[in-house]
Amino acid sequence: MVKDLLNEALVDVNVEAKDWEEAIRAGGKLLLDAGFIKAPFIDEMVETVHEFGPYIVIEKGIALAHAEPSENVLKIGIAMHTLKDPISFGNEDNDPVKLVISLCATDADSHVEAIGDLANIMMSDDAMNKIFEAKTKEDILNAISSVN
Repeated sequence: MVKDLLNEALVDVNVEAKDWEEAIRAGGKLLLDAGFIKAPFIDEMVETVHEFGPYIVIEKGIALAHAEPSENVLKIGIAMHTLKDPISFGNEDNDPVKLVISLCATDADSHVEAIGDLANIMMSDDAMNKIFEAKTKEDILNAISSVN
C-alpha cells in the first residue's frame, strides 16, 4: 500500500527546518499540495505533539507525524521527507530525527495496512539506510520499492 501511495510529489530530501514544528509542517505541505488534506490538518498534526509530547518519534531518527482523522482529511495519504540537518523532537531515546513520515487517514481503520507496510520498510536495514542517505526523491522511492 505504501508503494502505491507514495510518488515524487509526496517525497522530498534534505528539507531545511529550524525545529520539529517546521519539520512536521514540511510533511503536511506535501500532503496539502497533493490534495490529501485541507490546510488545518497541518495544525492538527503540530497540536498532537504539543498535547501528547514527542511519542511520534517511533524509532531512532524517525518521526511519524499524524493527527486524529478529521473533516480536514480528504483521503488516506503518506508523505515522507528527510531533513538536511537532524532535529530534536524532545524524545531522548530516539532523537535526533532525520526522517519524517506524515500520515493522514479518513477514519480509524483505513491506515492500518499502511502502518503495517511502514513497519516492514522500517524493519529493512538496507531500505532504511538507503532512505537516510537518499540524495534524490528517486532514491527514497527505489528504497521503498525494494522491500517486499
